[in-house]
Amino acid sequence: PNTAPSNTLTSPSAQTIALGTALTITSHATDAEGNITTHNLDIQRPDGTWNWQGGFASGEPFMGGPVGSGGSSTRSAVFTFNQTGVWNLRSWVNDSNGANTYSSTVQITVTKASQTISFPNPGTVHRDANSIALSAVTSSGLPVSFS
Repeated sequence: PNTAPSNTLTSPSAQTIALGTALTITSHATDAEGNITTHNLDIQRPDGTWNWQGGFASGEPFMGGPVGSGGSSTRSAVFTFNQTGVWNLRSWVNDSNGANTYSSTVQITVTKASQTISFPNPGTVHRDANSIALSAVTSSGLPVSFS
């Protein structure tokens, strides 16, 4: 009988990160019969869309045949999390006899990045003074507007 490949998502672990953070996703799979044919890293966006449904993180290095031999495959790719919410990560492995297995799922929670807004003290301003110039900068580099 054909034994399904073993499959472990080795990194990252479940965690909370800031928007725009890049993490390395790594999976290791082995097959006793030495015939891994497909080894994919599956990424699910907060809206429920999986990368294998198209549009992001498709093709190499996220999807394809074994990385290594047919009996031992390690697939690794860097992914930048560009949307807030809960993302699901897992890997999927298939062998040439049709046996497949998913790794356990890891959740990554993405939150808005913190930022600081800094501005110079305008000094004492009197009610009948002319207009004063205001300026401010953010640690994130985002623009600041006054209203």
